[in-house]
Amino acid sequence: MHKDAILNQLESAHNKLFEFLELQSHEKWETGPDGKWTTGQHALHILQSIKTLNNALSLPKFLLKYRFGKANRAVRDFETVTNRYNDRLAKVNGTALGPSKNLKTPKLKDKNYFHVGIDPYGDLLYKHIDKQIDREKGTIAYWKDFEGNWMVNPDGTPKVPTYPNSMKQTFLSEFKNHENFILYQLEDTEYFNLFGGGLPIYQNGQKKLVNVYDFVHFDGPHTTEKVLEEVMFFAPRSRVGTRFVFDDIKTYEMSKIAYILEHFGFKTSEMGDDKCMLERTE
Repeated sequence: MHKDAILNQLESAHNKLFEFLELQSHEKWETGPDGKWTTGQHALHILQSIKTLNNALSLPKFLLKYRFGKANRAVRDFETVTNRYNDRLAKVNGTALGPSKNLKTPKLKDKNYFHVGIDPYGDLLYKHIDKQIDREKGTIAYWKDFEGNWMVNPDGTPKVPTYPNSMKQTFLSEFKNHENFILYQLEDTEYFNLFGGGLPIYQNGQKKLVNVYDFVHFDGPHTTEKVLEEVMFFAPRSRVGTRFVFDDIKTYEMSKIAYILEHFGFKTSEMGDDKCMLERTE
Protein backbone atom coordinates (compact mmCIF):
# COMPACT_ATOMS: atom_id res chain seq x y z
CA MET A 1 0.00 0.00 0.00
CA HIS A 2 1.50 3.34 -1.06
CA LYS A 3 2.26 5.79 1.73
CA ASP A 4 0.05 8.48 0.13
CA ALA A 5 -2.94 6.12 0.37
CA ILE A 6 -2.09 5.40 4.00
CA LEU A 7 -1.90 9.13 4.73
CA ASN A 8 -5.31 9.67 3.13
CA GLN A 9 -6.86 6.89 5.20
CA LEU A 10 -5.28 8.21 8.39
CA GLU A 11 -6.53 11.73 7.67
CA SER A 12 -10.03 10.41 6.97
CA ALA A 13 -10.02 8.41 10.22
CA HIS A 14 -8.79 11.42 12.22
CA ASN A 15 -11.48 13.68 10.75
CA LYS A 16 -14.16 11.15 11.69
CA LEU A 17 -12.71 11.05 15.20
CA PHE A 18 -12.78 14.84 15.51
CA GLU A 19 -16.39 14.93 14.30
CA PHE A 20 -17.32 12.23 16.82
CA LEU A 21 -15.67 14.08 19.71
CA GLU A 22 -17.40 17.33 18.75
CA LEU A 23 -20.79 15.63 19.15
CA GLN A 24 -20.13 14.13 22.59
CA SER A 25 -21.76 15.71 25.63
CA HIS A 26 -19.77 17.50 28.32
CA GLU A 27 -20.90 14.90 30.86
CA LYS A 28 -19.30 12.03 28.91
CA TRP A 29 -15.99 13.94 28.77
CA GLU A 30 -15.52 13.51 32.53
CA THR A 31 -17.82 10.56 33.37
CA GLY A 32 -17.82 7.20 31.62
CA PRO A 33 -19.70 3.90 32.02
CA ASP A 34 -18.93 1.96 35.19
CA GLY A 35 -15.37 0.67 35.01
CA LYS A 36 -14.82 2.16 31.55
CA TRP A 37 -12.94 5.18 30.25
CA THR A 38 -14.50 8.58 29.77
CA THR A 39 -14.55 10.28 26.37
CA GLY A 40 -11.74 12.50 27.63
CA GLN A 41 -9.59 9.48 28.57
CA HIS A 42 -10.11 7.91 25.14
CA ALA A 43 -9.07 11.17 23.47
CA LEU A 44 -6.02 11.49 25.73
CA HIS A 45 -4.97 7.87 25.06
CA ILE A 46 -5.17 8.38 21.30
CA LEU A 47 -3.28 11.68 21.55
CA GLN A 48 -0.47 10.11 23.59
CA SER A 49 -0.19 7.20 21.16
CA ILE A 50 -0.16 9.39 18.07
CA LYS A 51 2.39 11.77 19.58
CA THR A 52 4.82 8.94 20.37
CA LEU A 53 4.38 7.35 16.95
CA ASN A 54 4.74 10.69 15.17
CA ASN A 55 7.96 11.44 17.04
CA ALA A 56 9.36 8.03 16.12
CA LEU A 57 8.50 8.34 12.44
CA SER A 58 10.11 11.77 12.36
CA LEU A 59 13.52 10.25 13.15
CA PRO A 60 16.03 9.50 10.36
CA LYS A 61 15.79 5.94 9.04
CA PHE A 62 19.29 5.01 10.24
CA LEU A 63 18.31 5.88 13.83
CA LEU A 64 15.19 3.72 13.59
CA LYS A 65 17.28 0.80 12.32
CA TYR A 66 19.81 1.35 15.11
CA ARG A 67 17.09 1.47 17.77
CA PHE A 68 14.71 -1.23 16.53
CA GLY A 69 16.69 -3.22 13.94
CA LYS A 70 15.31 -4.48 10.64
CA ALA A 71 11.75 -5.65 10.14
CA ASN A 72 11.33 -9.38 10.76
CA ARG A 73 8.08 -9.72 8.86
CA ALA A 74 6.41 -8.50 5.69
CA VAL A 75 4.97 -4.99 5.60
CA ARG A 76 1.30 -4.93 6.58
CA ASP A 77 -1.31 -2.81 4.85
CA PHE A 78 -3.64 -0.36 6.62
CA GLU A 79 -6.58 -2.79 6.77
CA THR A 80 -4.48 -5.59 8.29
CA VAL A 81 -3.12 -3.32 11.02
CA THR A 82 -6.56 -1.98 11.98
CA ASN A 83 -8.11 -5.47 11.97
CA ARG A 84 -5.33 -6.77 14.24
CA TYR A 85 -5.84 -3.84 16.60
CA ASN A 86 -9.61 -4.38 16.74
CA ASP A 87 -9.09 -8.11 17.44
CA ARG A 88 -6.85 -7.30 20.41
CA LEU A 89 -9.39 -4.83 21.74
CA ALA A 90 -12.10 -7.50 21.58
CA LYS A 91 -9.93 -10.00 23.49
CA VAL A 92 -9.28 -7.67 26.45
CA ASN A 93 -12.99 -6.73 26.52
CA GLY A 94 -12.35 -3.04 27.14
CA THR A 95 -9.96 -3.61 30.04
CA ALA A 96 -7.07 -1.16 30.24
CA LEU A 97 -3.63 -2.77 30.37
CA GLY A 98 -0.18 -1.60 31.50
CA PRO A 99 0.33 2.14 32.04
CA SER A 100 -3.15 2.82 30.66
CA LYS A 101 -4.68 1.44 33.86
CA ASN A 102 -3.87 4.69 35.64
CA LEU A 103 -4.67 7.07 32.81
CA LYS A 104 -5.75 10.41 34.27
CA THR A 105 -9.24 11.77 33.61
CA PRO A 106 -9.03 15.03 31.61
CA LYS A 107 -11.22 17.81 32.94
CA LEU A 108 -13.70 19.72 30.82
CA LYS A 109 -11.65 22.89 31.26
CA ASP A 110 -8.72 21.12 29.55
CA LYS A 111 -10.61 20.81 26.26
CA ASN A 112 -9.19 22.92 23.46
CA TYR A 113 -11.99 25.37 22.71
CA PHE A 114 -12.08 27.90 19.89
CA HIS A 115 -13.72 31.24 20.70
CA VAL A 116 -15.57 33.34 18.12
CA GLY A 117 -16.72 36.94 18.42
CA ILE A 118 -19.37 38.45 16.13
CA ASP A 119 -19.77 42.23 16.07
CA PRO A 120 -19.87 44.77 13.19
CA TYR A 121 -18.75 47.76 15.29
CA GLY A 122 -18.38 50.78 12.91
CA ASP A 123 -20.75 53.07 14.88
CA LEU A 124 -23.80 51.36 13.37
CA LEU A 125 -27.21 52.55 14.57
CA TYR A 126 -29.76 49.83 15.20
CA LYS A 127 -32.80 49.18 17.35
CA HIS A 128 -31.51 48.17 20.80
CA ILE A 129 -34.70 47.29 22.69
CA ASP A 130 -38.34 46.41 22.06
CA LYS A 131 -39.78 49.79 23.07
CA GLN A 132 -38.78 53.10 24.60
CA ILE A 133 -39.51 53.52 28.32
CA ASP A 134 -39.31 56.75 30.26
CA ARG A 135 -36.34 56.91 32.63
CA GLU A 136 -38.48 58.14 35.55
CA LYS A 137 -40.74 55.09 35.28
CA GLY A 138 -38.01 52.61 36.07
CA THR A 139 -36.17 52.92 32.81
CA ILE A 140 -33.96 50.72 30.81
CA ALA A 141 -34.24 52.88 27.72
CA TYR A 142 -31.66 55.46 28.70
CA TRP A 143 -28.10 54.25 28.67
CA LYS A 144 -25.10 55.19 30.76
CA ASP A 145 -21.57 55.71 29.50
CA PHE A 146 -18.54 53.93 30.97
CA GLU A 147 -18.30 56.59 33.67
CA GLY A 148 -21.88 56.05 34.81
CA ASN A 149 -23.37 59.23 33.29
CA TRP A 150 -26.72 59.22 31.52
CA MET A 151 -26.38 59.44 27.74
CA VAL A 152 -28.71 62.17 26.43
CA ASN A 153 -28.90 64.35 23.35
CA PRO A 154 -28.95 68.18 23.66
CA ASP A 155 -32.76 68.10 23.50
CA GLY A 156 -32.96 65.63 26.41
CA THR A 157 -33.89 62.58 24.36
CA PRO A 158 -31.94 59.38 25.02
CA LYS A 159 -28.74 59.02 23.08
CA VAL A 160 -28.42 55.58 21.56
CA PRO A 161 -24.97 54.10 22.13
CA THR A 162 -22.84 53.00 19.21
CA TYR A 163 -19.68 50.96 19.11
CA PRO A 164 -16.80 52.47 17.11
CA ASN A 165 -13.94 50.63 15.48
CA SER A 166 -11.64 52.10 18.14
CA MET A 167 -13.52 49.96 20.67
CA LYS A 168 -12.87 46.95 18.45
CA GLN A 169 -9.15 47.66 18.50
CA THR A 170 -9.17 47.92 22.28
CA PHE A 171 -11.06 44.66 22.48
CA LEU A 172 -8.61 42.89 20.16
CA SER A 173 -5.63 44.16 22.13
CA GLU A 174 -7.03 42.41 25.21
CA PHE A 175 -7.16 39.12 23.28
CA LYS A 176 -3.82 39.39 21.48
CA ASN A 177 -2.39 36.43 23.41
CA HIS A 178 -5.40 34.17 22.81
CA GLU A 179 -4.52 32.29 19.64
CA ASN A 180 -7.81 30.36 19.67
CA PHE A 181 -9.92 33.50 19.33
CA ILE A 182 -11.14 35.13 16.15
CA LEU A 183 -13.39 38.16 15.63
CA TYR A 184 -15.77 38.36 12.67
CA GLN A 185 -16.67 41.99 12.05
CA LEU A 186 -20.11 41.09 10.75
CA GLU A 187 -23.75 41.52 11.66
CA ASP A 188 -25.27 38.36 13.11
CA THR A 189 -27.34 37.60 10.01
CA GLU A 190 -24.25 37.94 7.82
CA TYR A 191 -22.45 35.41 10.00
CA PHE A 192 -25.42 33.05 9.84
CA ASN A 193 -25.57 33.23 6.05
CA LEU A 194 -21.84 32.64 5.67
CA PHE A 195 -21.35 29.87 8.21
CA GLY A 196 -24.69 28.08 8.44
CA GLY A 197 -23.01 25.00 7.01
CA GLY A 198 -20.14 25.13 9.48
CA LEU A 199 -17.31 27.40 10.56
CA PRO A 200 -13.88 26.48 9.08
CA ILE A 201 -11.18 26.23 11.73
CA TYR A 202 -7.54 26.04 10.68
CA GLN A 203 -5.34 24.59 13.39
CA ASN A 204 -2.37 22.23 13.80
CA GLY A 205 -1.96 21.86 10.05
CA GLN A 206 -5.56 20.84 9.50
CA LYS A 207 -8.89 22.31 8.52
CA LYS A 208 -12.15 21.23 10.11
CA LEU A 209 -15.72 22.48 9.94
CA VAL A 210 -17.28 23.20 13.32
CA ASN A 211 -21.05 23.44 13.49
CA VAL A 212 -21.69 22.76 17.19
CA TYR A 213 -21.53 25.53 19.79
CA ASP A 214 -20.89 24.82 23.48
CA PHE A 215 -21.39 28.33 24.85
CA VAL A 216 -23.12 31.39 23.40
CA HIS A 217 -23.36 34.84 25.00
CA PHE A 218 -26.27 36.85 23.55
CA ASP A 219 -25.40 40.52 23.93
CA GLY A 220 -26.22 42.17 20.61
CA PRO A 221 -29.51 43.90 19.74
CA HIS A 222 -31.82 43.43 22.72
CA THR A 223 -35.14 43.02 20.95
CA THR A 224 -37.29 39.91 21.13
CA GLU A 225 -37.25 39.55 17.35
CA LYS A 226 -33.45 39.71 17.03
CA VAL A 227 -32.69 37.51 20.04
CA LEU A 228 -35.16 34.92 18.75
CA GLU A 229 -33.48 35.03 15.34
CA GLU A 230 -30.10 34.38 16.97
CA VAL A 231 -31.52 31.60 19.15
CA MET A 232 -33.00 29.84 16.12
CA PHE A 233 -29.55 29.72 14.56
CA PHE A 234 -27.61 28.44 17.57
CA ALA A 235 -30.16 26.13 19.24
CA PRO A 236 -30.15 23.51 16.42
CA ARG A 237 -26.34 23.68 16.55
CA SER A 238 -26.11 22.87 20.25
CA ARG A 239 -25.69 19.63 22.18
CA VAL A 240 -26.32 18.35 25.70
CA GLY A 241 -24.33 20.61 28.03
CA THR A 242 -24.42 23.69 25.77
CA ARG A 243 -25.07 26.88 27.73
CA PHE A 244 -26.74 30.07 26.53
CA VAL A 245 -26.25 33.30 28.52
CA PHE A 246 -28.61 36.21 27.84
CA ASP A 247 -27.77 39.80 28.77
CA ASP A 248 -30.14 42.73 29.54
CA ILE A 249 -33.12 40.36 29.72
CA LYS A 250 -35.47 43.14 30.89
CA THR A 251 -35.35 44.75 27.47
CA TYR A 252 -37.12 41.89 25.65
CA GLU A 253 -39.54 39.06 26.33
CA MET A 254 -37.18 36.50 27.82
CA SER A 255 -40.06 34.24 28.85
CA LYS A 256 -40.91 33.65 25.19
CA ILE A 257 -37.28 32.89 24.37
CA ALA A 258 -37.06 30.41 27.25
CA TYR A 259 -40.32 28.73 26.20
CA ILE A 260 -39.03 28.17 22.66
CA LEU A 261 -35.71 26.84 23.95
CA GLU A 262 -37.56 24.24 26.02
CA HIS A 263 -38.38 22.52 22.72
CA PHE A 264 -34.63 22.16 22.10
CA GLY A 265 -34.03 20.61 25.53
CA PHE A 266 -32.91 23.79 27.35
CA LYS A 267 -33.79 24.63 30.94
CA THR A 268 -33.09 27.75 32.98
CA SER A 269 -30.16 27.03 35.29
CA GLU A 270 -29.41 30.50 36.69
CA MET A 271 -31.44 33.72 36.88
CA GLY A 272 -30.15 37.16 37.87
CA ASP A 273 -31.47 40.70 37.78
CA ASP A 274 -30.25 41.42 34.25
CA LYS A 275 -28.86 38.11 33.03
CA CYS A 276 -29.87 34.48 32.90
CA MET A 277 -28.37 31.20 31.74
CA LEU A 278 -30.07 28.24 30.11
CA GLU A 279 -28.44 24.84 29.69
CA ARG A 280 -29.37 22.04 27.33
CA THR A 281 -30.06 18.94 29.40
CA GLU A 282 -31.52 16.57 26.82
